[in-house]
Amino acid sequence: MIALLRGADNVLKTGKKQLTPEDLKTGLSQISGSNGFQGVSGQIAFDSHGDPVDKAVVVLHVSDEGFIRMEKDIEGRFKL
Repeated sequence: MIALLRGADNVLKTGKKQLTPEDLKTGLSQISGSNGFQGVSGQIAFDSHGDPVDKAVVVLHVSDEGFIRMEKDIEGRFKL
């Protein structure tokens, strides 16, 4: 929700009064690099196509005995 609000704010700062889906996509693409922020599930930042950048992913495995372990190291970033 914060990402959507920041994307909308990026557009509204330009003086527009109404948002279109394309405007919102443009506003979200401005959340990148140093403009990214820390969310609950990791870093939130987007590329010019609207795809998440360096999103944290954790793969867990449950053994036959019921123990949970990380299958791999954490991929992506949790902090900027």
